[in-house]
Amino acid sequence: MTFVVALLATWSATSWAQGEGEEPAAAPPDAGHAPVPTARPTRTASPGADLPKVKLQIPPVAIPQAPPLPGASAQVGQEELLDRLEARWSYLRKGDTASADIELGHIFELKDSVGAANLPLASSTLVHHAAMALEKKDSKRALLDLDAALRLSPDLTQALWLRAKALYESPDGGLFAALQAGVTASISALRGFRNQIALATEVVGVLLLTLLGVALVFTAIQAFRYARCVAYDIAQRLPEWAGIGVGYVILAQIAVLPLALNVGLVGMLIAWLAIAMFYQSMRERLVGLALSIGLALSPVILWAAGPLIQFHGSYLDRLTTLATEAFAPEAEIELDRVVTKEKRRDFDAAFLLGLRARQRGDLPAAEKWYRAALEVRQDDVAAHNNLGTVLYLLRRTDLALAQFNKAANSRTAAEPYLNVATLHLERSRFDDAKTAIDAASRINATLAAHYNEAEGSTAQRLVDMSFPEGNLWGRLSEVDSGDRERITAELFSVIGGRAPWNVLPIAGAALSLIAFALARRKKTTLSTPCPKCGQPAPRRTVESLCDQCHSIFLKAVAVEPSMRLEKEDAIRRYQSRQRWLERGLSLIAGAGHVFGGRPLEGTLVLTMFLGLFAHSLFRARVNVHAWSLSIELGQAYFIGIGLAAFLLIAYSLKRTLDRG
Repeated sequence: MTFVVALLATWSATSWAQGEGEEPAAAPPDAGHAPVPTARPTRTASPGADLPKVKLQIPPVAIPQAPPLPGASAQVGQEELLDRLEARWSYLRKGDTASADIELGHIFELKDSVGAANLPLASSTLVHHAAMALEKKDSKRALLDLDAALRLSPDLTQALWLRAKALYESPDGGLFAALQAGVTASISALRGFRNQIALATEVVGVLLLTLLGVALVFTAIQAFRYARCVAYDIAQRLPEWAGIGVGYVILAQIAVLPLALNVGLVGMLIAWLAIAMFYQSMRERLVGLALSIGLALSPVILWAAGPLIQFHGSYLDRLTTLATEAFAPEAEIELDRVVTKEKRRDFDAAFLLGLRARQRGDLPAAEKWYRAALEVRQDDVAAHNNLGTVLYLLRRTDLALAQFNKAANSRTAAEPYLNVATLHLERSRFDDAKTAIDAASRINATLAAHYNEAEGSTAQRLVDMSFPEGNLWGRLSEVDSGDRERITAELFSVIGGRAPWNVLPIAGAALSLIAFALARRKKTTLSTPCPKCGQPAPRRTVESLCDQCHSIFLKAVAVEPSMRLEKEDAIRRYQSRQRWLERGLSLIAGAGHVFGGRPLEGTLVLTMFLGLFAHSLFRARVNVHAWSLSIELGQAYFIGIGLAAFLLIAYSLKRTLDRG
């Protein structure tokens, strides 16, 4: 059986995405303990289960009752689950769908038997089968497998994305159903700590890629517009024999200097934007200053994202695994070793170990771990409440009631009040029970209503409190500072070269602010592009015209007609080139606005446009989830991205054409 476990775990490949994260139902006690009733908490349905309705449904099959688990242990439940999965896939290979559906029914029954809030092994195996079915163009079978996986793990993000792809390829699905499934998959990324970590990592990556893209396009446009003026001003400060050609040579040397110093793309863009500020309009300077400071702060963004990058494989990762996975023996053994042998006083680890011991039916171990958790946080509501349920199942009713009362004193959770009411009802203290239920209703009316509708023995009506995943976010900062700095330096070197990551934020921001302050001076001898012909022109002239345009069109002197006609023809050609270049750049939505002198609007549109492509590139090429499957995003996803990009391009072209 060990061989089967290893084979299927490997075959499931790049595994699963985060499940719904609710507390598992308790498994029966192990053979070494007296059989006692187990408590099943009252819960509401997971929002991830509200999937779009499609015609493809799992056909109704008369499913025989699954045999009881030998020994009623979680390990045996795992092995039977793997056997069921292997048998189901064997039936599918033979084309026996009826027997395969019977095995699927057994898997759903085993979900409760082994106490699993999510079954990553089963779910990822079903998703793997669905991906194989899609490769064979069998969208119907893929949808059946994916719906089964989502019934086991409603928030399995990769299954939801693959379902969107299957719906798009299915004749009974279509684009609209695929878009609905895509929205559901996007929402699932907001639920569950591990999904949220992956989402936060993706947001940081897309943000940095978009910032670099916008800064690169904006800087290229500014360099094209003002390079002639910079070369002209350099030539004016050289001996008379040096013309503008020498100015271009010197400008080229200045431009490649950041590359020679190996300060990377970020340092080069900051330097170029600082030079361009002396020639830009005020609006262009403001945009350039914002982009420069954003680039200078990019290593700070990477440093802040360091805990997200360090999460995978960390101690916090093991805690998350214990909080969200049904089968996590390695993480459980490791945390047991840390808390027991290394004597680390860790509330979260002790609470989770107690929760899992309770699920296995190992009540003495659960009591030990909950008491260890209370040694760290003496007033924790969930630990007191859950310890009370364990004590009741150990036939120590008075101590259980005392724990429930301690938890209820906080007046922040409804579960302790409901448990107090349950024990009062057992002793026929109806007035006290009603008082406790009323107090619970004021805190959580929905839970209290479910409690009033529940049936069963006292043990079955007791309610455990789940692990608050919000605690995990607070632990993200518990990372080694040295490792964090090494990760930041390594990542920043890709875009920053040898520039020290902890020096660039100050140096880059200071350079940008100094250039902005100097460029705002009223008196300057630097040139500006002539609005008529584009030649470098002194700023002090009327309308900043170049000397030739000023002489021909403004001075009251006779001008040879052929010279005037030649100049007018040159101006028309220049203006035509500018218009067509602006229209062409509008295909990069927003770039035409920037080139046409509307930098604020253009940069905003450009950011949205490049953000779409950065998001698509990041999702397609970069895998940020520890258990995400390597699946294609599907045509529906790229159609949505393409449609949004087309709308931005259409808006940019319309705005450009409206200018004539």
